[in-house]
Amino acid sequence: MISLDCPPADVPDDRWMALAIGTGCDLIEIIRHGGPSGNSLDAGVVYVAHNDVFSLSHTRGGDLLSGAGGIAVVLAELSALSGVDSFGEEAVRQADIAIGACTVLSEEMDRWSGAPSDVPVNGMYTGLASSLYCLKFLARIGGVQTASEAISTAIAQSEESLVAFDFETAFASNGWLQVAPVASLLAVLSSEATYMAGDGAPVGSEVEGSLSGIRTDTSCSDTSCSQAGGNKRAGNELSLSELRDRLAEIIVANWGKYFPAFPINPVMSDLFPSERAMAILALSRHADPTRMVLPHQMVNWLDQASEPASADRLIAISLGKKLPDPAVPSTSLGCINVIEERLLSYRYDANGRQLASAREIGTMLAGRKESYGRWFPEAVLPDRYRLSAMWGLAAVAHAFAGLGDPRRWCSMRLLEYPDVKQSTIKATLPPSSELLHGEAFRGEHLTG
Repeated sequence: MISLDCPPADVPDDRWMALAIGTGCDLIEIIRHGGPSGNSLDAGVVYVAHNDVFSLSHTRGGDLLSGAGGIAVVLAELSALSGVDSFGEEAVRQADIAIGACTVLSEEMDRWSGAPSDVPVNGMYTGLASSLYCLKFLARIGGVQTASEAISTAIAQSEESLVAFDFETAFASNGWLQVAPVASLLAVLSSEATYMAGDGAPVGSEVEGSLSGIRTDTSCSDTSCSQAGGNKRAGNELSLSELRDRLAEIIVANWGKYFPAFPINPVMSDLFPSERAMAILALSRHADPTRMVLPHQMVNWLDQASEPASADRLIAISLGKKLPDPAVPSTSLGCINVIEERLLSYRYDANGRQLASAREIGTMLAGRKESYGRWFPEAVLPDRYRLSAMWGLAAVAHAFAGLGDPRRWCSMRLLEYPDVKQSTIKATLPPSSELLHGEAFRGEHLTG
């Protein structure tokens, strides 16, 4: 990507939510009328997990990275914060797509456990882990009340499929496409547990060894794996709490075989934590981390990276690591990454300098739109194909909402849930911001 320098916009502290709403309206306009012939658009640059490539295609159901699930989350968040009706209406439509995807993915897992063949394709932000996270996020924040019953039903169906899934056999077959899906599922299931209990204690700092009593032999037969796995065919279905324990055991037992060393694919490092980092994040949130005894390589993972990737830096911060300030970004995606990092740091220790730094980068991001008429002027494809909740227009809206209400903000990349009780934005939202919509948003309201 090329670097496009431009002057920052002048954004007062009380105008960030107006920017979030304006960007959300841009997003709705693009989805409904942004196609080449003015038709509705449900296509964009999507990530194909099993090929590790991006392509221009239909957005994928419940996916957080490239799909309707992530878009639904951001629009529902804006609806809950602002009360703008169009956000809730479109969030419901996108949530319906996410619900359908979650249903299909649950059925795939059910079929695999009944007669193992090809393991369902899942990734860190794609597949059932991502879909379940999106639905749980929607259930928490509201904003899609008309779809709440369907969301609850889809969550129940997904959890039922998970507790019956034969993880042991799937993992023994091919590592279930390595371990990112296992770590992501554990992160989703454990995040809610630690959220309800307060801040989760980080995994230990100087421990060694292996998880007590856990089998470390990864070359088991289907029979032995089924007996240990606790699935429908073994007649021993797990509870969600037991599933969290089992997923944690799988990660620790197979650490040496399936977790690659640094670095990961540098092209993806801005978006994806390494599988190693994601696994450590998941274990740090585990419902009972005190019973974990971890290999020292797992605890000291950050020391093995001379320069941790952007997404890995987020995990390091969430585990209490102190890192040097990030480099000044030269692209819009870089701005989003740094805003996310600074907001996460602020949330953990409420350092005003970190929030000020995040807002400074936010003025750079807003300035790019003001100067070039696009949020991603360095990209080859126009903004209308960048719909993602993590690297597109939805990500921009989510970042601005965080700059306006940092106490409520959460990092979707870390599969976190927002603290809805912390929100104060409704009381301070400028009434004029509700008038912003679609193509009318060109940055003219940036200076108030």
